[in-house]
Amino acid sequence: MVDIEIKHLYFGFDQQGTQLFSDINLSLSAQWKLALIGRNGRGKTTLLRLLMGDYHYTGDISQNIKFAYFPQTIQDPQQLTYNILQTLSNFDFWKISRELSLLGLTDDIL
Repeated sequence: MVDIEIKHLYFGFDQQGTQLFSDINLSLSAQWKLALIGRNGRGKTTLLRLLMGDYHYTGDISQNIKFAYFPQTIQDPQQLTYNILQTLSNFDFWKISRELSLLGLTDDIL
């Protein structure tokens, strides 16, 4: 079952001058466990905000699930991710470690 379907998505910020997404086609099931991993400024949050309907785009995005967006305020962005995660009240290292393992990644990326 497809819960999110993107067809021929085009999107870019006006000040950028080039498209961030160009003719993207994607089908996702909510039964899958997914993670978007990438360096800063690569479009992870933009994709989520497109799915939530926050930006204007060309193409088709259809989805039948709700999204929750809860950004965290980072006091010192120069800190290691592990140290930042420890400041969160709901931080359970074993859960993050398990997810990283399932993705074939090690804890040292934090």
